[in-house]
Amino acid sequence: MTNSAKYGALSTLAGRLSVGWEDHAGILKIIWLETGGPQVEKPVSRGFGTRSVIASIESQLGGQAEFDWRPEGLVCRLTVPLPQRQFAADPVSLIEATDGNGLRLAER
Repeated sequence: MTNSAKYGALSTLAGRLSVGWEDHAGILKIIWLETGGPQVEKPVSRGFGTRSVIASIESQLGGQAEFDWRPEGLVCRLTVPLPQRQFAADPVSLIEATDGNGLRLAER
């Protein structure tokens, strides 16, 4: 976000940022699309922001980060495997959940 505000689409009034995501078979897919900002050139080296995204997505979460430095704006695609969900054998309704003293914690 910081890089977009400093150098990318969000650095101009006409610039736009679109972020979309989906859970596809246990894989979280995120797409970051910038348009309307200054013309983009592929950097010659990875800056702090790019290195941070790669470290977070690839090293820490086991995913993949792809950067497409198009002249009209950056497109970044992130894929992250989601942890397998584990549910209790007998789920408790939120309306029935209490703190042990009879106080309801949440309601539908």
